[in-house]
Amino acid sequence: MFNFPISEISIGDLLFFYKAKTNKQKNKNDDSQMREAITAISFDYGNAFHVAIIVDEQKGNVIHASKNGVIIQEIQDVLKDLCPEYAELCRLKFKNEWKKAAVNWALKQLGSGYNDLFSPNCINSEGKRAFYCCQLAVKAYAETNEQNMGVSPFPKHELNFLDAKGEILQFWIDYYRKLSPQNAQPPQGQPGSHPSKLRSSQFLTSVAVQYFYEFVENPIDRMRKFTIPKDLLSALHFVNGARINLAAGKLFQIIEPRNGNLLAECKSATGPDVSLAVRVASGAQNEWRKTSWIDRQQILNRTAILLREHVNELSGWEVRDNGKPISETKADILSCADTFEYFAGVRLSGEHFPYDEHNERFAYTRREPYGVVGAIGAWNYPIQTATWKIAPAIACGNSIVYKPSPLSPISSVLLALLLQCAGLPDGVVNILQGEAETGTALCESPLIRKVSFTGSVETGKSIAKACAGQNLKPVTLELGGKSACIILEDAIMEVAVHGAMLANFLSQGQVCSNASKILVHRSLLNEFTKIVTDRTENLRIGDPLNDKTHVGACISLEHLLKVQSFIDGALKEGAKLLTGGEKINIQGLEGGFYLSPCILTDIRPDMRVYKEEIFGPVMLIIPFDNEEEALKMANDTEFGLAGGIFTRDLRKAHSFASKMQAGNIYINSYNDVHPHVPFGGFNQSGYGRENGEAAIWNYTQIKSVYVNISNELNNPFI
Repeated sequence: MFNFPISEISIGDLLFFYKAKTNKQKNKNDDSQMREAITAISFDYGNAFHVAIIVDEQKGNVIHASKNGVIIQEIQDVLKDLCPEYAELCRLKFKNEWKKAAVNWALKQLGSGYNDLFSPNCINSEGKRAFYCCQLAVKAYAETNEQNMGVSPFPKHELNFLDAKGEILQFWIDYYRKLSPQNAQPPQGQPGSHPSKLRSSQFLTSVAVQYFYEFVENPIDRMRKFTIPKDLLSALHFVNGARINLAAGKLFQIIEPRNGNLLAECKSATGPDVSLAVRVASGAQNEWRKTSWIDRQQILNRTAILLREHVNELSGWEVRDNGKPISETKADILSCADTFEYFAGVRLSGEHFPYDEHNERFAYTRREPYGVVGAIGAWNYPIQTATWKIAPAIACGNSIVYKPSPLSPISSVLLALLLQCAGLPDGVVNILQGEAETGTALCESPLIRKVSFTGSVETGKSIAKACAGQNLKPVTLELGGKSACIILEDAIMEVAVHGAMLANFLSQGQVCSNASKILVHRSLLNEFTKIVTDRTENLRIGDPLNDKTHVGACISLEHLLKVQSFIDGALKEGAKLLTGGEKINIQGLEGGFYLSPCILTDIRPDMRVYKEEIFGPVMLIIPFDNEEEALKMANDTEFGLAGGIFTRDLRKAHSFASKMQAGNIYINSYNDVHPHVPFGGFNQSGYGRENGEAAIWNYTQIKSVYVNISNELNNPFI
């Protein structure tokens, strides 16, 4: 049954239908073959194969272009006809007047035929006015676009009948041969639309997703139910699809930051354990690399669905694992869903190079997986760090052995279990727990072909040396930073204050891109300092499982004391404490690691707190008199991860962005991340990039293929 709450449904919403793989089904009819063929050319956003427009928010009726033409149906009837694996309700970020106008336009098309030719002029093989599903939706909003009448607000699309290998699917050849024997070629490249392209629009927001188990035609292919094991903490290694305990290895304790209690004990993976996991991953990768791009896409999209469905349970465990407020862990997990969804849409495309005048000799490139990836994560964003490495690695056809930080090892196991329920074959993702020795064994394994690390500069350098040793392999390093925010004299005060707090107090300040150096134009110094101090003192420090908490617990007592040592050292060197810097006792959580957010002034460049990464909730307010001075202080660091600029003058902002020596620059904002956008640093902050197309470059290697079709080859030895 379709059971989205009626309150969630609004006129003009778009309802997308998605299909699971069906290549194992028997006795498929023409309709199911058509759906499979449409799904097979979905390269932009998952495996959407159909879309309908909500026209009645009380009953949930839709108008859509079906094989019977443009009709209105109850959603239940559409589901029975289409048999989707799941459906997604999406809200358009348009004014209600526009959405109502689009619906009215679509209603006027009732009785039109089905555009079986997918022709851009809306004429079918019978010469009648007709539409196909997304063409109706796109036209409805284009023809009612008051600002630009007739122009679609959605992404442009060229009809594509090629599969992931760049070949026209046989289905489409046969399909057009039946429709038009004289002109049997599919209209490749003509203007058109596709549900997956439409779904990629920036104007669409997902409202709800529903999975229809009863409509899955092949039960073997359906997504398995995900549940968190009651004995989760009893076995935290995950190899070849199973949680396991290890017989040997050094025992380490897992402490819950919010209360200081012992969560679990776990044995570190030894060299032989690492070798076994890597061999398992290697065997799995030999098969995984052969899977179709569509199969991988479906698994990654299913993973995104599960992350969203189980965000509350997962975020609770992330709090226990890490100590940050649950409002942040929920955002992290939803961001992980976006990341899996993004990499589900990635295509491993190459280039073509003709190099003779007769076009008889040419070359092309292929992007191919490395094989087994060894990845080592950080403790400050446990599930997000794992996602940033696992999603692109497996999307590219690699397998992976992932070692989380021993300070926050639980979330990655949950992610592995969730991937398994999404249909990922056993052995493609493996989780090994351990400390430095485990990481070293992973980097030095001859079967590991690529390494990715997030963490400290010192550890990053050690990993780079290990990867340059006996078994040379490429490595991506996402390391620390010592960043600055520049607040110019024309900055909007409220925006600048919010930006400074985002740059220092998210996740208790335990963020690699944080800007502890807040450089403020002297004309704004007093006002800014007063406002940001007042706001900081009003932050709610408390139980991170409470939705109203702003500041949770530091990762460990050792780390809390390290941050306090920075504060104490700065005060001894002459800094002034405006607020915070104290260990806080929370009633009922007296053993937790809570530190009040701190603001320091009177900072000099020779101070340790000015030069080194603090990795805690410590803001340094530093005045400047001119832009050259601000830029010099911002770049006065061996790191280069991030930087911020706050100003109303965008020309000036872009000028600063070009001159600041950092991999990520924020203008009138801070600590934004998006799976489409590369993330990484300059200088001692590492090399290589997470996210975006750049991540695909990091997890694939280029093969150049030279071709001679002339049937001749000169012999230089004659």
